[in-house]
Amino acid sequence: MMSGQHQRIIGYFIEEAIDHLNTLEQGLLDLQSTIEDPEKINEVFRAAHCIKGGAAMLGFLSIQKTAYRIEKCFQVFNACPIRVDQKLESLLQQVFDTLKALMQQLSWSSGLNDELTHKIMSKVEPVFEELNNHLNHLFIEGTKEYIQTIEQGLLSGTSTIKDPEEINQLFFAAHSIKSGAAMLGLTTIQETAHHLENGFQVIKEYPIQVDQKLESLLLRLLKTLQALWQQLQRALGLTEEITSKIMSEVEPVFQELDHHLRLLVIQAGFIRTSLTLVATAGTQRIDICGYFTVEAKCTLKVIRQAISRVGGRITACQCVPGAINDNFFGEPEGINDQLSIGVWLPTLSCQQELRDTIPSVGGVIETVHIEALQTCRRCRFYYGQCEIICAVHPSGPKEEPCRDWEAGDDWIGELWA
Repeated sequence: MMSGQHQRIIGYFIEEAIDHLNTLEQGLLDLQSTIEDPEKINEVFRAAHCIKGGAAMLGFLSIQKTAYRIEKCFQVFNACPIRVDQKLESLLQQVFDTLKALMQQLSWSSGLNDELTHKIMSKVEPVFEELNNHLNHLFIEGTKEYIQTIEQGLLSGTSTIKDPEEINQLFFAAHSIKSGAAMLGLTTIQETAHHLENGFQVIKEYPIQVDQKLESLLLRLLKTLQALWQQLQRALGLTEEITSKIMSEVEPVFQELDHHLRLLVIQAGFIRTSLTLVATAGTQRIDICGYFTVEAKCTLKVIRQAISRVGGRITACQCVPGAINDNFFGEPEGINDQLSIGVWLPTLSCQQELRDTIPSVGGVIETVHIEALQTCRRCRFYYGQCEIICAVHPSGPKEEPCRDWEAGDDWIGELWA
């Protein structure tokens, strides 16, 4: 027996679902008109999504599954152009009729009869599969023009690729293919289109030199995309064996393209390395934060030379290469590398010489903070941080245990008293 509160919640769900069903029905009456209007697509999508979400929360899995199929279709319609045909309309109508039948059963009995539900779902399962296959077919037809656009753009040479209007069309074509493939679960097509999209975006956002190597890499990705697209049209479709073979051949191209785009962006001057330098000198800790407008590896070379000149040494170093970022609120950000360095200095006065050296070699110091060290309770640690030199034993422990160690302390416990 359901509690009164649970029955009331189901009642609220049914009441809201009636409005959502009306929205779905209106959207399906003239499907072509609906999918040509982004606002209508979103309206129908939200209606299916709300029914799916409510059903999932209440444990009505058959309703959830059926509503999800409609929701997924409108996600695809929103992502890429689909030509509506009679078969698509018929299949979607069958799914909607199933959803409506399940909701009617729920409203009549405040629950779903297992036997009747099983009968309804066993009848509609083949429709789900046929709808998915037909969407793949329509996706193939809808993206044919986009693949041709990319091919013509890449084969026309550098002048076409650098034309702002042309590159926008190439970017939009790759983005549409990627989005549609993502909605249909075609991950290999999605990934390949994504790397093409990323290449076009970098060309669009940064004044890079489009060289022969970049053109060649983009053409290789296009050929992979065409091979996957053609395989999708065949009877076997994108089998795991076939896609694994194709993708294993193109993975190195993905990596090579990412590396080459990074190099071109750096050559165009869109590079910044954020520097965090933590130094110890006697009983003092010096924190220096700033940046260089060169790669992290170049920054590290300059810093190493500067530290060597003042008689210090690097005790820890971590470099995190940045990806090519795009600032949606203004100018492109470029590449942001992150460099963190731990340093031992023989005297406190050395830090001033180090601070003077950084700007002289092209760096910018933003903040400096100096404070007395709180020595570690466990050798090789200080200030509660791992992998930084011990303030008491900068060259490592000279005795075991460290004199700051207290008997009975737990290695996994607090580092600080």
